[in-house]
Amino acid sequence: MKYYISQNEAVQGGIVLDDVILTKDLPTSAGSKMLDGYMSLFDAEVVNRLTAAGYAVSGKANIGEMAIDLLGESSYYGPVTDGDSLIGASVALVREGKAYAAVGMDANGTPRRAAALGGGFCMKPTYGTVSRFGTVSLACSGETITVTAATLDAVKAVLDCLIGHDDKDGTSLPEEKCLLAKSGAPATPKRVALAKGLLESTAPDMQERVRFVRETFAKNGIEVAEIDDSLLLTAKAAWNVLMSAELCNNVSRYDGV
Repeated sequence: MKYYISQNEAVQGGIVLDDVILTKDLPTSAGSKMLDGYMSLFDAEVVNRLTAAGYAVSGKANIGEMAIDLLGESSYYGPVTDGDSLIGASVALVREGKAYAAVGMDANGTPRRAAALGGGFCMKPTYGTVSRFGTVSLACSGETITVTAATLDAVKAVLDCLIGHDDKDGTSLPEEKCLLAKSGAPATPKRVALAKGLLESTAPDMQERVRFVRETFAKNGIEVAEIDDSLLLTAKAAWNVLMSAELCNNVSRYDGV
């Protein structure tokens, strides 16, 4: 399966977009047969901000239908695999050096999961700090634009040009709050929460990594507080219900069901 739904051969090493971000020069299918070949009349706000910052869009990356699966396995165009294993198309393109970074939509953890498995970095910023105007709606109350890259510096650079208030997005935060999410913001965290139950359920090597990070925080004057995370499982179930309801509402415009 090819990684790209569509591609600008003249631009390599640019920014690849998940195929739920509207582009007027490239089709947007959201991994679905219902939108196969659809051409938008305008670019998404994130595309405008990328080009204004000097980045070039190199193409659109294959995703699972409506971007709600685990790693793109439900795409109408077929899953992207790395040998016998699934791997997100955006992460694969970044890892192979075919894209400097990938801008995607996180409604169900897919970009972060793919980055963790593919050896990249993915940042999901605070809800409302990056405009979703010009994206295929999935679960509006939780979906967030993300940035994936091979280095943390690259993630920060791309994300910084996307963050900011947008009057066209009704959920966009005020500019002063958006600025707090930029990498150069002066705010320094003093206290970090650690989900005790989740940590205890992970593999020993992961627990060791968390221990290292915890010690690093302490050396830098940041307190790590263990919290009771027993409600997280309840929150997961609630989100699954909410996401399913919102998705059904959003995609009914395509098939009337």
